[in-house]
Amino acid sequence: MEKGRNSGQYARFTLSDFIADPFFQDWVIHPEGEAAMFWDDWVPRHPEKAEMIREARMLLESVGFEEQLPTEEEVQQSLARAREIIAAGSGRIVELPSDRQRGRIRRIGWAAAVIAGIGIATVIGYLSKGHYPAERSYATPYGELRTVYLPDSSRLVLNAHSSVRYAGNWRPGQAREVWLDGEGYFDVRPDKASTFLVHTKDLTVEVLGTTFDIRNRRGKTEVVLETGRIRVQFPAGIHGDLVLAPGDRIIYDPDKTELAHTVTVAENYTSWKDKKLMEPTVGEILDYLEDNYHKTFILEDPTLADKKIGGVILLDNLNDALFALSTVLNVNIIQQKDTIILKKR
Repeated sequence: MEKGRNSGQYARFTLSDFIADPFFQDWVIHPEGEAAMFWDDWVPRHPEKAEMIREARMLLESVGFEEQLPTEEEVQQSLARAREIIAAGSGRIVELPSDRQRGRIRRIGWAAAVIAGIGIATVIGYLSKGHYPAERSYATPYGELRTVYLPDSSRLVLNAHSSVRYAGNWRPGQAREVWLDGEGYFDVRPDKASTFLVHTKDLTVEVLGTTFDIRNRRGKTEVVLETGRIRVQFPAGIHGDLVLAPGDRIIYDPDKTELAHTVTVAENYTSWKDKKLMEPTVGEILDYLEDNYHKTFILEDPTLADKKIGGVILLDNLNDALFALSTVLNVNIIQQKDTIILKKR
């Protein structure tokens, strides 16, 4: 399917429809490709499909795709074998795709071509045979956010200049573990039989179905709980485990082994995932821009750093944020390569 073409039909899709759709597969297999812009826009506008899309992505991402194109003969042979296996097990015949349908999936890898031909049954077959990648990792460049769906369909919004890694398969009953560097917002699916652990270099967060933000920047780790309940674990002997309630915020400095615990409005600390900051101070805005755009800021009047900005600062791009600052603070913005000076008018 071409980008954006007949996009309305996706609102009527079932789980197997998404899995078998070449354009959806292209997004999962090539998340930085042409399909990403379409799906990154479509998904937030159809929240009723969020769980279904999570599950479809989870199934597709669990398959070990190989980026090699088979010959037409190999496609025919593989599909024929799959057809025979399914027919033998279910007592019914699965129709092979037409020549036109096969043409639409020629850009997708070998495993995806099989999935498009026989639908969800092949995905389940792959999973039952243990075809999982050993480890997955994602990283974001400066100035870009990325949404990552974890193996259990939990959602992670990865902030700019951040990275995450985790096992490609989370088996039932075993701990779900993620290693984060930078900042991420987690929306974790509850699972009483399996703990969810987020590790940074300084501490570990144990999750019991919740949404929270964890930031590992500037030599400190900051955790803000939005909903649910989490337990923060520190290196042995430094601090006891700390259970957080919604609105709790902690900042841990590993060099000084100092721990600060306050109560705040969690939404103000998680709003970055929507590309905005809520009621920030000027200093918080500049810290965010430095961390996410790889710039150095010089505030000519340091007293402005504690000035609170009422309302919302949009972060769609660096220039918009700088324009807002120049207007609100009545300053001139002077850029010298990667250094930006805020100078009084």
